[in-house]
Order: sequence, then C-alpha cells, then structure tokens
Amino acid sequence: MSEWKTYRLGDIIQLKSGGTPDKSNPDYWGGSIPWISAKSMYDDFISTSDLFITEEGLQAGSKIAKKDSILLLTRGSGLFNRIPVCYVVSDVAYNQDVKNIVLKQEDVTSIKFLYYWLYGNKELLSSMLETTGIGAGKIDTKRFLNLSISLPSQKEQARYIHLMDLLFDKIELNRRINANLEAQAQALFRSWFVDFEPFRDGPFVDSELGKIPNDFQIIKTGEIPMIITDFVANGSFASLKDNVTILQEKDYAYFIRNVDLKDKKFETYVNKHAYEFLSKSALFGNEIIISNVGDVGSVFLCPKLDAEFNLQMQQNSD
Repeated sequence: MSEWKTYRLGDIIQLKSGGTPDKSNPDYWGGSIPWISAKSMYDDFISTSDLFITEEGLQAGSKIAKKDSILLLTRGSGLFNRIPVCYVVSDVAYNQDVKNIVLKQEDVTSIKFLYYWLYGNKELLSSMLETTGIGAGKIDTKRFLNLSISLPSQKEQARYIHLMDLLFDKIELNRRINANLEAQAQALFRSWFVDFEPFRDGPFVDSELGKIPNDFQIIKTGEIPMIITDFVANGSFASLKDNVTILQEKDYAYFIRNVDLKDKKFETYVNKHAYEFLSKSALFGNEIIISNVGDVGSVFLCPKLDAEFNLQMQQNSD
C-alpha cells in the first residue's frame, strides 16, 4: 500500500442534490422515471422504485442520477436504520434527502471502486450522523467531503472491483434463494391451514377471506389478547428528545433497530435513565416487531439478549 495515494474526498467527487415535484400535481407523477427516496434505498444496486415521475415532474423539481453514479441518503429517519449507499444501475430521479455522488477526477478512481470503499466504511459514515430530533437525523456533508481516501492505481482498483463483484453476485444469489424459501414457506402454510386435505371437501362457509372450513373462526386482530406499543408511546417528542440519547458505546440497555434485527448484530445503546423512561417499549424477547417506517412491513421475532433492551423509533411490537 506504500504506492497508494491519499486524497481529500471532496477533491475527487461532487455532491448533487435532488428534489420532489409538487405531489398535488397529477401531471408530475405516474410517469416512467423512477424516483428514489429513503424508502427505495434498501438495495445495494438500484434501478427502480415504487414511485415514478413524468418528464414534467423532473423539470419541475427533481434531478437525474446517471447510470454508474452513487446515491447517498444524508437526511431522514431512515438513517437510524442504516447508512444507505446505493450504486445506480440505470438512470433514476431522486429527492432532496439524497445526494448524488459523481466524480470530478475520473483519472484518480473509478466510481465503482469508490462505491465499494463507501460500502466498506459505513461505520465511519455512521459516526457523522447528527440527531436533528426524535426520529430524524442527517449526515454532515462538510465532514463527509473532508474524509481522506487512499487509492491504489486504476489497474489495482480493477482487481478489487472484480473480487467485490463476485461477492455481491453471491449475495444476490442468496437473496433470491431466501425469497424462494419464503415463498415455499407461505405455500406450505397455505397447504396446512387452508388447502389441507380434510378441508377440501367442505363443509365450507363463505367469508370476507373467501371459503373457509365451517369450524374456523374469523376475528379481528384487535380481539387477540396482545399489547401493541412503540417508541413514541413513552411520551411527547420533546420529552423523548430530553430523556433519550442514542449511544454507540456499550451501556445499560440495547436500543433495538431494524438493521440490528436484520444483521443480528446489536451495537446501539441507551443509559439506565433512558431505558427506564422508555418502559412502555421495553422488550423481553419473543415479541413480534414490525417496521412501520422505511422498510415498511418487515417482521421479526425479537431475540433474547444478554442485557435489557428497548425498541427503537419507527417500529411496533406486539
């Protein structure tokens, strides 16, 4: 690495801001241009979204991130779940909470090497996260641009890129395998509890869920004896801000985030005062946790940990 050269990140890249077309104007939405916000940034490589804008919408308030550039989420509640850095596979539009990273010095580094460097330094990016209120945060872009980056030659970079591409291809293959296994699990559940052989010949009754065995009962989820709670059940946003500080160093209790449950790594904490203040969202293990912001609808069974733990914002537990 003695031949690697060190640069200030802001000297080799620039950040471009996006925007949001007026959502009350139907002429701006429902077109063919994918529009990226924090909710769309859950894949490492990004090419589409669940929201699309028209050419008029693009001209009225958004920007295009070109293929082979990088998107970085710099503001919003999603930053507490993860630091999203996405590689742009095909042109997309993006909103004001997202920065498009493009190269100023293409002779110094390739954009894909830079992406893998950022991906591998998510903890460093997390250290720049500033809290702007309960459930909101931002990355200090001035600090971001002042980061130092050491770069090998372009030829050496190409070797690293090849290796990382192979790893990410394997990750994508595993993701597809997991999706297939989930589909099989759902099919198995249906075969056991809906299409099970003794039920197929009836007797059935018609219901809002379709035909069901006549000895099945339909009830509302609210009729099930359970408690639904979340972070903000503990008080107003002002009182939460005054009493809860999220810590990166080990302390009295874990503070459970969506990303922790996904990665099965728990490294965010609160002190004893905050834990006791958050008594209405204390966890004990085996609760069902559902994300209601960001990665909406993701479901986890809460593990048992070696210390006390609380539920983070943007999630509900049952």
